[in-house]
Amino acid sequence: MSESPAYLDKPHCAPAPPSRQILGADGFRATLRQALRREHGLIPPLLAARFSLKPGAHRPAAALLEAAVAAQFRRMSLAACLLRSAGESPCLTDRGFLPDYPESLPLSAAHAPPLGIERFAPRLLRETLLPHLSPPDGAPGPYRSLRRRLESGDAAIVLAASGNQALAALERPSGRDALLADELSDFASHQQDRDFDHDGVWAMPANASILHHPASSAERKLLTRFAACYARMLSALEPVLGDSRLLLEQAEGPLFDLRLLAAGLMNPAAFSPVSGSNSPPLGLCFVRPKPEAFRATQKARMRTCGLF
Repeated sequence: MSESPAYLDKPHCAPAPPSRQILGADGFRATLRQALRREHGLIPPLLAARFSLKPGAHRPAAALLEAAVAAQFRRMSLAACLLRSAGESPCLTDRGFLPDYPESLPLSAAHAPPLGIERFAPRLLRETLLPHLSPPDGAPGPYRSLRRRLESGDAAIVLAASGNQALAALERPSGRDALLADELSDFASHQQDRDFDHDGVWAMPANASILHHPASSAERKLLTRFAACYARMLSALEPVLGDSRLLLEQAEGPLFDLRLLAAGLMNPAAFSPVSGSNSPPLGLCFVRPKPEAFRATQKARMRTCGLF
């Protein structure tokens, strides 16, 4: 009788299961900070699209954009509540919190394009804003991934009850927000750029920068005033983060101020003598340049003048 092959005499060894990667508490909080930055990062592009509409023009689009801004404030508040439940105080004024547009938002899906500060057009809504506001059905999204980690024990942290509620609300939008997403999608699908009245939108340059203008110019002062007003709004919202109702109430006044300042940036000749009666729109800048950016610009100008 022949002997059996040696491998048949060995006990069967199942392949070792893949090692689990546990997300530590610090790593989990870092992800939640990115989530807060993502939810806020949609607000300036939505505001820019709304402020680019001329007074009285495109009222349906204006109403939808205003509703989208309010919805995004609510989601930002939920993301802040989620971060606070993980043991960290949310902060909207940290250096680097504001995206340097155009920029890809953190935790965005692979198909979502970078966001910039641009004037409204159906194409902008359809191709740039909607992929962030209304992900395709079945897309997992960052919050579902966080939920899986928590439920499987792959996250070394325990959320408070308020955090679990906030996570559920971010993962599954409310009926009001789901309806808004459907209305935005319907508007984008029925409005074609060739049929759109572009005369109702200011010819706003995309992604304006304070550094594009000389230091003592009226243009830079107007853009700086707008960016400073936005920064003050974020600072005023920090104490009420986590309470969507109070957050929206607190934002109402600063948003009105931003709208007035934006009107001056869209139509400079009507508000200040920048460069004559036919001054083009200056655009909108939500981010004040970092000090090193100012220094780099000054050095470049000195080189141009032969002084450096």
